[in-house]
Amino acid sequence: MYRRKYSFIVVMLWLSGALAFASSPQATTITAAEYFIDTDPGQGLGTSLYAVDGTFDEATEEVQGTFNTSGLSVGTHTVYVRMRDSEGNWGAARGQSFTVKSPITPKYIAGAEYFIDTDPGQGLGTSLYAVDGTFDEATEEVQGTFNTSGLSVG
Repeated sequence: MYRRKYSFIVVMLWLSGALAFASSPQATTITAAEYFIDTDPGQGLGTSLYAVDGTFDEATEEVQGTFNTSGLSVGTHTVYVRMRDSEGNWGAARGQSFTVKSPITPKYIAGAEYFIDTDPGQGLGTSLYAVDGTFDEATEEVQGTFNTSGLSVG
């Protein structure tokens, strides 16, 4: 049976970040993190990221989030991350480039045939049938009756 594997890309964003503000003599903690792709929507208007440990309450935080690339054009893009401290100050956005590739279009089996020993040409073999009744998948289980009468031993 012919099988083909199709891959779909899922992007998980894991970033570590820290903010340090020279203007503040007190230790600050991170209270929020956000990301945006390509175009800055403005501080506080990005998509929220989450603290890996569950709470923004440290001077450094590991953050995580997911983003969907389905609405992006094929090509290179940049995801930016920035964090806000306990005084309400946003840090500089830091970026990481990534590439969106063309999606794989699955091909479906439309029919199947068999022949014994000599190929009569495409479409001229004996038809096989999809077990589920319809050829509409990338892989199919087929059935048919093979006529072996008239074949020599061997």
